[in-house]
Amino acid sequence: MAKGQKGQIVTKKHLARQERERRQNRYILIASLVVIVLVVGLIGYGIIQQYIIQPNQPVARVTNNDIPTKQFQTYARYLRLQLIRQYQQYEQFAQIFGNDQASLSYIQQYLGQINYQLESLNLGQSTLDYLIADQIIQKEADNRGITVAKEEIDKALQDYFEY
Repeated sequence: MAKGQKGQIVTKKHLARQERERRQNRYILIASLVVIVLVVGLIGYGIIQQYIIQPNQPVARVTNNDIPTKQFQTYARYLRLQLIRQYQQYEQFAQIFGNDQASLSYIQQYLGQINYQLESLNLGQSTLDYLIADQIIQKEADNRGITVAKEEIDKALQDYFEY
């Protein structure tokens, strides 16, 4: 033997301990992989649920036409933005007409109405009502054969804005 090296004595006890450690390492590796696969699977399912399945779920069905969640959410955001802008505009009016009690009373009343409309349940219900009415109107227009050409829309816009 080389100087400084000692021969290792391998006993049955030593071999059994090595085998037990190898088995434990394998169990730890398998358990870790199972946990990682479960976590990745749950995250993947959550992402698919949030961005694919849920937006395509119908909120309402009107004459065999579904109103998808995505359309409902988009219009609700748009309506909320409009109401917030109206609220800001009437806040400015309140600052401008702060001395006139009659105008201020009217403005405060209108601000209260906008606050009521901005509540989640009221906003959701008005959004759903609008989308359902839109579907019914579209269906009736199709039944009666009513169509609007792009030129007619452009002409109406020009007449409205007077140019």
